[in-house]
Order: sequence, then structure tokens, then C-alpha cells
Amino acid sequence: MIKIFVGDIKIESSGKKNHEIYLMRIPLFINGAINIRTYAEIDISEIRQFKDLVPKALFDLLIMSGIIYSVDRIVSRKRFSINGLTREMIINLPTSNHTLWNPLTKSLNELLSFMTGDLWSVKFSESNNYDLPSAPISEKCKEVTAVSLFSGGMDSLIGAIDLAQIESGKIFLASHYDSTMGGPKGDQDKVFKMLNEHYPEKFIRFKKAVRIQPQKYKNSELSSRSRSLMFFAIAAIVAEALGTDIIIPENGSVSLNYPLSDSRRSACSTRTTHPIMVNQFNDLLLKLGVKTRAHNPYEFQTKGEMVQECKDLSTLMKIVPQSNSCGKRSQHQFMLDNHFASHCGRCMPCMYRRASLLKYEDLTTYGIEPLTLYHNKNGKLSNDFFAMLNFLRRDLNKTDIAEELKIIGFSNFPNLEKYVELVVRTREELKSFLIDKGMKDILINTN
Repeated sequence: MIKIFVGDIKIESSGKKNHEIYLMRIPLFINGAINIRTYAEIDISEIRQFKDLVPKALFDLLIMSGIIYSVDRIVSRKRFSINGLTREMIINLPTSNHTLWNPLTKSLNELLSFMTGDLWSVKFSESNNYDLPSAPISEKCKEVTAVSLFSGGMDSLIGAIDLAQIESGKIFLASHYDSTMGGPKGDQDKVFKMLNEHYPEKFIRFKKAVRIQPQKYKNSELSSRSRSLMFFAIAAIVAEALGTDIIIPENGSVSLNYPLSDSRRSACSTRTTHPIMVNQFNDLLLKLGVKTRAHNPYEFQTKGEMVQECKDLSTLMKIVPQSNSCGKRSQHQFMLDNHFASHCGRCMPCMYRRASLLKYEDLTTYGIEPLTLYHNKNGKLSNDFFAMLNFLRRDLNKTDIAEELKIIGFSNFPNLEKYVELVVRTREELKSFLIDKGMKDILINTN
């Protein structure tokens, strides 16, 4: 069991007038199986312009998300979990309004536990009354009519392009980065630059994004399942200030993350934009008295359908090579076919990407091909591919799929039949990809 103690929040400034940098630093002491003194750091230089336009509870939420993310990244799941997967965390989170947050303990515990696959026990304490520095809202922000999450991946690119076709005003792309993970920020920069070349003055974002990061620590956790909460928290501040909702541009297959096997129902499955998690987040906003809501317009679309129905397909095809969907991009030792590829080719996000671009010229480079993966099944590769292969070989009917969805929490969800149909089409999309790669006989053979 890991206990996390949070120290007093401090805000430090540096730089020249009109170019000042404001960093919020939050000391953390992580006790239990390990003893670590570290801190969470949040760059509030630009987001502070919304200070007087939103309830302070949303900045509380941003701070909490930064703390949760830092703990998530520092405490190794492999070393400090109760079963190799699930960690037990007890944390006392600072808040500017203990009376408001205290009734929300159960809601936040459930959201964090569902999102990360860990067991969270959250309590709230009155923080030192951190004083956010003020700043005037930029003129460009006043023209914003939509706020969309922006990761640098293909789905967020499609979401941005689609919004550009229907929004009269500017579109704010909400993102953050962790400088200990260099890839995502580079992806965001490249994609954002090309978007503005095709749609001049249409998109805006924070110049340096909102930097939220833990102090570097050896043997830290490679996964970052809590990352989406920071995207949501940042977007909620901007959207509430500007009177818009939050767009979550994520294909339904990845959002739903239908379990490929029984063992992947809980801790093995990422749920960063899962419909249940989105509902939990919206419920939290409601209880905080916030008007803005998050919704995913692609909730019932496969990744391939997102591509096919993009409102500016030619622009998408020009920019998409700059986007990155890979979940294991840093693990080059397993890129047996192309050691210098931008995508590993073996994680589920890569599989979905390749399947979605099957009908188009895919200029993405992949580190390993499906047949190479199959013939290296006794190696040290992750089992994502083989779990997918076994899933596609199974004889599942719509009743089977519906029952599985009920098991993982969809019993009282509306539109259950739409989720069932989504799983059916997702399976067909992935099968078509493997058949195209010469694996038709392997799909049929279950030995």
C-alpha cells in the first residue's frame, strides 16, 4: 500500500515582463513500499488567464490531476502492485474548498480507479490558499467557439479537421506535455504547424502547452493511464471560461476498448476516453457546479470510419504522416523489421491505425510486420498482437458481445446495441487488415 503526502503549493515566477513563466510546484512524499521525496510541477503561465472566468474548483482539479499523474508515473506498477497490475494508493489531495470537495470523495475515487485500474483512496484537505497570478485573456481566445483535445495522434487530427469545416470561430486545441516523454510534444508541434498551414488562423493553443510533469525518478512507471485526466482538466478550464463544451476526438473502438480476453477486463485495459470514464467526469463537473460537458462525437465509429468520413480527406492524408498513434514508440529493440520506424507496429493502437488506413496510401513507418510478430511468438514481445489474434478467431455473436459489455459496466447504458455493432465492425476492420497482410490462413487456424 502506497501513501502519498502532499506539501504546500508554491508558485514561482521567472523571466521578463510579458514573457514571465509561472510554475506551480507541489512537494510529494511517497511512503510505503518505497520512500520518495519528489514534486509535481505545473506550468500555469498561460492557463492563468482564465483564473477569474471559472470556479476555482477547476484549478483544484487541474492541480489534483497533476499530482495524480506524477504519482502514477513514479510508482512502478510492476514493483509496487498487489498482483503485478493493481496498485493501492492512499492520498490526501489539497483543495481550496474542502466543503465542496469532501462529498465528492467517492466520485473521484471511482473515476481514478476505473481510469487507471488501481485502487485509490482519496481524501481532501484544505490547502494553503494558493494565489494564482492574474493575466488578461488573449484576443484570440475571445474568438474561440470550440475546444477539442489534442494529443498529436491521428484521431485528434481528424477531430480538428472536422471542426474546421463547421466552426465559424477559432478552435482551441487543449493539450499538455511531460518533458520526460519527448514524443507527444513533438507530434503536437508538427501537426499543429501543418494544420495552420492548411487552415490559417483557425487553430490556437497555448504556445508551450501546459507542462505537467513529475521529477525524474529511476525505475518509474512506463504507462501513463491518468494522462487523460489532465487533458480533461485543462480543457474544462478553457471551455468553461469560453462558454463551450469539450470535444473528445477518439474512435469508438479505442474508447470502448472491448476486452480482447477475460484477463484484460480490468487492470490491463487502458480507459483514457472510455464512455464510462467520460460519464464519470461529466458527473464530477455537474457536482462542482460547472456548466461545460465533455462528449465524443466519434463514440460509435471505428478508426477506419473516422478516416472515411473525415470532412477534408485530402488534407488529412497530407498531415497524417506527422501524427503518431503508437503506444510503445520508445521500444526500438523490438522493431525487428525497421529499427528506425516512428511506430512499433505491435501495440493495439498501431493495429487500429494500420487497419484504418488500409484503403489509403499509408506513409507511416512500422517497426515490425504482423507475420514477423506471429513467427516470433516465443520471443520477448508483448502479447497485444496474440490477444488480438485470439479475439478475432473467436466465434462471437451479438448476444455474446452484449453480455460481455454488461459485465464491464454497460448494464444501464443507453444505446447498448450501438456498442455491440461497433465491436462487430471493429472485428471486421482488424480481420481485413490481417488478411491483407497475408494472414488469412492464420486467422482460420486456431491451433
